[in-house]
Amino acid sequence: MSTSTHPRPSGRLDSGAVASLLVPLLDDPDPDQGCEPSPLGNCVIGVDEQPDGLDVHLAPLPHDERCGAAGFFGMRGGSSWCAVASLTRGRGRHPDTLEVLGEVRSLIVVGRDATVASVVRLDGEEVADPGPVEGLVVDALHRVLGLPSPGEPPAAPLFALAVWAQLLVLHAVEHGPLSWDDAVALLPEPPRAGAPSSVEAVVDAVLRSGEDLCWDRLRRRALAGPPPSDLSRGEVRWMDATMYARWVLGSLPDAALACDVLRGHGSTRAAAAVTAVADRVRAALSTDA
Repeated sequence: MSTSTHPRPSGRLDSGAVASLLVPLLDDPDPDQGCEPSPLGNCVIGVDEQPDGLDVHLAPLPHDERCGAAGFFGMRGGSSWCAVASLTRGRGRHPDTLEVLGEVRSLIVVGRDATVASVVRLDGEEVADPGPVEGLVVDALHRVLGLPSPGEPPAAPLFALAVWAQLLVLHAVEHGPLSWDDAVALLPEPPRAGAPSSVEAVVDAVLRSGEDLCWDRLRRRALAGPPPSDLSRGEVRWMDATMYARWVLGSLPDAALACDVLRGHGSTRAAAAVTAVADRVRAALSTDA
């Protein structure tokens, strides 16, 4: 870890002020000044407020095969830290086509006051509107400071939908084509007794399945018993219920992937019905919000 000291910015010391202080880290050193190429890869940065300025602690972010955010798991910042940041470099891809757009360098800062700021550059040019700053990295930076993850946990019916998608994928891969009735039989929560195996009945079952689901209870259950296979008990403890929910949901296949697998195994009608269920569940949740 390296540490450098900087004057304290004037005004409020929020994430935006810290981002302005750290943004030069996105630059390559000027070779005309005799500087060596920057050795910085993905880094975690802690900003420590001192009476005479700010100490900026910079360390490589540990590599983790699970995802970039997992490198932060278990980290805890000092009580005097006013902010924590991530500095990442990599290839940027279009979110829809996955086409490589160029080299992306990004800086995300979370302040002790829970404000969030970011700077994104694509091939050296700053992206004017990079979109909302959210996701597991943002959650992890909050947890490093001991702050709650921002926002609300995913709606419980989305978990039921994802579990169903996983069961559909496993069945298709292991047993081949399946009918719509086979797909309905794999639901975590079956339709009401006597209800037909219609899309509407399945939508009702998925929405009802979330009524008794509590993410905090699921997290505490993982702490008391075997945690998920991709998390240690210490990592579950480090997460809060909201981050744990997002991690669990993100580790499961979504309905779109399940339908791709179903179509690939000849279950075209079942795939169409599953797509209709997923669309209607999301529409219902959007209306409730």
